Amino acid sequence: MSKKGLLRGYVIANWPVYLFAVLLIIASNVGQASLPRILGSFTDQLMQNTLQMNTVIRYSLSLLAIAIAYNLLFGTGQFMIMKLGRRFEFMTRERIFGKFSELSEHYFSKQGNGKLLSYVMNDVTSVREAISNGVTMMTNATFLLLSCIVMMLLSGIPMRLILISIVPLLAIPFLVVFFGPRIRKRSRDVQDALATMTESAEEQLGGIRVTKTFAIEDSARERFGITVDAIKSKQLRLVRLSSLFQALLPLLGAISLVVSLLVGGILTMQNSITLGSFVALTLYLRIIMGPLQQIGNVINTMQRSGASLERVNDLLTEVPDVRELPNATRLQTVNDITIENLSFSYPNSSSPALKNISLNIQAGRTVGIVGKTGSGKSTFVKLLLRTYEPPEGTIRINGTDIRQLSLEGLRSRIAYVPQDGFLFSTTIRDNIAFSNREVPLDTVEHSARQAMIYENIIRFPDQFDTLLGERGLTLSGGQRQRTSLARGLIKKAQVLILDDSMSAVDAVTESGILRSLREIGKGKTTLIISHRISANIVSRIRKDLFKHISKMSMSFFDRFHIGSLVTNVSSDTETISSFFTQVLLSLIRDGMMLVLIIVFMFQLDPVLAGYSLIVLPVIAIVAVLFRSRLRRAYQNARTRLSRLIAFTAENLSGMFLIQAFHQEEEQKKRFKEQNTLHLKANIAQARSNVIFNRTFDILGNAALVMMVWLGGRAVLGESLQVGVLYAFISYIRQFFQPINQITMQWNTFQSTTVSMDRIWNILSTRPEVADPKPGTASTLEPQHVMGQIDFNDVSFGYRADRPLIQHMNLHLYPGEMVGIVGTTGAGKSTLISLLNRFYDVNEGSIEIDGIDIRHFPQANLHRIVGLIQQEPFLFSGSIIDNVRMFREDITREQAIQACRFVGAHAMISRLPQGYDTRLSERGSGLSAGERQLISFARIVVFQPRVLILDEATANLDSHTEQLVQQALESVSQGRTTIVIAHRLSTVMHADRILVMENGEIVEEGSHQKLIDAEGVYADLYTHAREAGNDSAISG
Repeated sequence: MSKKGLLRGYVIANWPVYLFAVLLIIASNVGQASLPRILGSFTDQLMQNTLQMNTVIRYSLSLLAIAIAYNLLFGTGQFMIMKLGRRFEFMTRERIFGKFSELSEHYFSKQGNGKLLSYVMNDVTSVREAISNGVTMMTNATFLLLSCIVMMLLSGIPMRLILISIVPLLAIPFLVVFFGPRIRKRSRDVQDALATMTESAEEQLGGIRVTKTFAIEDSARERFGITVDAIKSKQLRLVRLSSLFQALLPLLGAISLVVSLLVGGILTMQNSITLGSFVALTLYLRIIMGPLQQIGNVINTMQRSGASLERVNDLLTEVPDVRELPNATRLQTVNDITIENLSFSYPNSSSPALKNISLNIQAGRTVGIVGKTGSGKSTFVKLLLRTYEPPEGTIRINGTDIRQLSLEGLRSRIAYVPQDGFLFSTTIRDNIAFSNREVPLDTVEHSARQAMIYENIIRFPDQFDTLLGERGLTLSGGQRQRTSLARGLIKKAQVLILDDSMSAVDAVTESGILRSLREIGKGKTTLIISHRISANIVSRIRKDLFKHISKMSMSFFDRFHIGSLVTNVSSDTETISSFFTQVLLSLIRDGMMLVLIIVFMFQLDPVLAGYSLIVLPVIAIVAVLFRSRLRRAYQNARTRLSRLIAFTAENLSGMFLIQAFHQEEEQKKRFKEQNTLHLKANIAQARSNVIFNRTFDILGNAALVMMVWLGGRAVLGESLQVGVLYAFISYIRQFFQPINQITMQWNTFQSTTVSMDRIWNILSTRPEVADPKPGTASTLEPQHVMGQIDFNDVSFGYRADRPLIQHMNLHLYPGEMVGIVGTTGAGKSTLISLLNRFYDVNEGSIEIDGIDIRHFPQANLHRIVGLIQQEPFLFSGSIIDNVRMFREDITREQAIQACRFVGAHAMISRLPQGYDTRLSERGSGLSAGERQLISFARIVVFQPRVLILDEATANLDSHTEQLVQQALESVSQGRTTIVIAHRLSTVMHADRILVMENGEIVEEGSHQKLIDAEGVYADLYTHAREAGNDSAISG
């Protein structure tokens, strides 16, 4: 599809509406162009002393009627075009979202979610502005100019005078041809830079927990600042060019007006034309001046829109890597799966992920797939689900190559449970019933029982209607995995794939799940994959906003979606940028013009000037009445857009699951619901804009009518000269022209104030976890920390009415290794979050070496306490930068030595550029285990005094885990180490093991002591041995 084809198809489909709207605008232009002719005739009758009072009244009423009529015509046409523009925005967003669901994982790994979000946020809005406001203004400017020329001829103004007057305007097409392509190219550069900044914001905010853990907020702000500075530089280049263009257009209009005054004045004095014709000529040129002042903005908008349209077209014409054949067969049943000579390599990888794999899986069999980290286990699943295409070899189901099967038929027969337990920010019920939202609640509950998550869910206040936070992070890791498992089990597919989907589940729970799976798996083909053998101002605003967000506590990110925050950083700041680059100068210019006109009017005739300004209080009242309505309309539209972007961001992150469960159509339907709400809000906003603008224009013409009536009476009473009346009529036209421009810009101003309010709401939110006041802080250099940790009567709950930890007292000694075990949701990770001060305790205190951690600056605390989480987060950039977290004071040799230490060196060396291999967003392209190894290397480089491993080895195979454990034994020497684990082999050699239940420590002691006690820990140990899923447990 060509760029023009995208618009052409929409215009052709809606040509009757477009044509009718354009005809209404043309009719309004004719009406507006007739006003100077009427005023010219009125002036001639005044000069000839043939004017009667009833004629004055007739002229006044005619002017008012025409003004009302042309404003109604223009307003209706404008609203129709604005509505069409917003429907185009709605349609294009749907097409983009639909395109996302067609593209393969390969495409998403190349692009990054932030860049894709910029299509939905910035580019589509830019195109909409062009085909709504841009088309309206361009149509109005073109036909108003033509209408004025025709009316000038009908008014008896000589052709030579008209031609002389408009000669300067003939330069406009040449200016457009010269400046247009250049503005367009620089606009494309700005849009690309904005996309890069959006991508950076989405990534940095998505990895905020890692950023805080390693105390690299300054580095994150610096990297984000680089993208902001790039936008600033490109925007300044664009502004310099577009400002020159915008300045030249009014200059041509002013030259045209001066020429007409000079030549027309000479002809009037020679009696070659009447004074009325001269008045009409100058008024016509003043009318033309209005569109000329706007046409520069219109051209800039059109060029920026062209650049955005090219970007959107690039996306919509992207050919998916994985395509369904036109005559694809729908898979009805799965008898056997055959893999023949299957090989696959990821893009930019020099080593194959799979090489010459051949395998036959019979229906109803359970097959375990094991291997080291990065051995290709998850890659095999992706190929079976056809999210990637193998370059060599085939996968057959029932003897048919899966490339000949429909994607819907293939994916509907396979239930996939991923390792990361990705959940959507909707209710638990909707997450479990993801593959079929029509299933009854009892079916959802049954699947929850099978996945051993039912008991946890019914303890929540809203049970299955509990709303989850972004990516489901309000649940613990084990709860997310079990909810994800329930989602896979409810699908009733013939093939069940478990991709290490119980790595965050405790032994007792896992044992129960395995019993359920043995029953569920009867007659199903089951694949179990496991690692175990079991603009200065705007630039400043963007930087300050990001800086403030990066200082917020984790509870802030629990309340706000990353997509919504990205909208604040990208879309809202871009609205402010548009105000400063396109609107502010116009407001200052028009405001100064108003003041000067008022001064000149009072100098001419104070009494008449006073009458002229009677309408100003009415204007002020109307502005106040409309202000709240416009503000509400803009706030509603921005809120709807923010929710739409948050929904899109989440779907981009979970696109693999959407495709695996074949929920593309369902998610499109949900996107359409969000998109429709935004469309309705947008149309309501457009309607308010049109009514506001047209009301002001009618008031301006009412002032002109009042001047004609009062001035006409004064001239008839010989108390006013005709020349003074002409001057006042001219001033009135000039007076309301900037007012009309201000009202046109007022809409943008309202949008800007709404965006400013949204940004201010973020900036005025105080972090719940704040650094101590200057002068009261305590600091400890990591090398001087002993590592004594004390929890003193600590109580905490994420919600005040749901305490998780109550009156806990716990003491960890310097150099001690403490293991923490317990069922999923027992409060283990909460304990760690409190020690890292992601949240502050509700009661009590936590101390390190006798100092309350609230007295430490957070950056100092995070240099002391190092955390490795179960779900590793890598930033886009090189591997070496991810190991040293972009800190230049850590040498390359130190980073490489750390990778050797944890066993990651061999894996990295196999990559095409080794340590300089560029990773895409979140480290996609590496397996979960490979990402985790890099996370371990980070901690070795940073050398914290307190080391915390939160299920950090769950993604590693047994061999790699043993290497890492050996490395950690060395790293943990002399350090206080806390290990949270469900795999008991990870903690059985700890100095002390704590067993947690419901936020309390119920058992404490060494491994052998707890076994001898025959309590909770002994039960966990027994279940793990019975399940046979912990290879090292007997060691």
